[in-house]
Amino acid sequence: MTVVETERLTLRPLTGDDFDDYAAMMADPQVADGLAEPVGRSPADAWRSLALFMGHREIRGYSHWAVVEQATGRFVGRAGPWKPHGFPGLGVGWCLARAHWGKGYTATSAKPTTRARRPSSTASRIPPGRAHIESLSCHEDLSRTTIRSGARSHVDDGRFVSSGAAIGHTVCMKGQSAAPFSYAQTRPYEVAGSLDELQGPEHGVVVLPLELAWGGRTEFDLDNDYDRSAVYKIVLEEGGVEHQRRLINGRLLMEHWDEILPARPVRALWERRFPQLRHAA
Repeated sequence: MTVVETERLTLRPLTGDDFDDYAAMMADPQVADGLAEPVGRSPADAWRSLALFMGHREIRGYSHWAVVEQATGRFVGRAGPWKPHGFPGLGVGWCLARAHWGKGYTATSAKPTTRARRPSSTASRIPPGRAHIESLSCHEDLSRTTIRSGARSHVDDGRFVSSGAAIGHTVCMKGQSAAPFSYAQTRPYEVAGSLDELQGPEHGVVVLPLELAWGGRTEFDLDNDYDRSAVYKIVLEEGGVEHQRRLINGRLLMEHWDEILPARPVRALWERRFPQLRHAA
């Protein structure tokens, strides 16, 4: 993988030596809970997440980099291209330790990741003026306005568009059209015909099929509030009706609707079909 340098950051391959910093970042609930694909916060969960991105590099030849602050040598987080099996397109994602939010590092680290997916042992110097992403409202600091810790993104027709934690915002490459567009707002979502047909389990561990488990984690405990909300969010946003019927329980969906927090387009679709969800929240 290419080593990329911007004015303030170095983006280098993740290694096992990053584990302590990586685990500390993922143990922060404000970081872990803000990711598009929820992950656990234990050291074991962090190890699996780190191994996932390192393994992606071995398979694809590219993956998330470790983001390092040049002035201090401190580990900032991870960012880079991402295309696991079943993903609808080339993604660009990022996750930063909370100590580095609000510094503009999301914008600085995200765009070089779309331009440097060629294997190389040499560093690529990115001019500061080109390591910039503009939001729809123009010249905003992406880390302050559209994202807090992490998101899943998608490249379509030359545009860089983000979803997940950046729902409701459009992010485009500088120089590209900034027409109102986001993958989350235009992608198709499926909604079950009735709540009664949602016959998923009420207790125990749910195992997600691989086509839904893009974040690497597959098992979620329905008796744990965090796990239940996380797995329902994934199935509502990524699953089809058959997934919903098998994995979601209608009673639990009603009881915990205000805790699940699906993407806004998904929430609107479900509440439009089932107004009782809105009244129960």
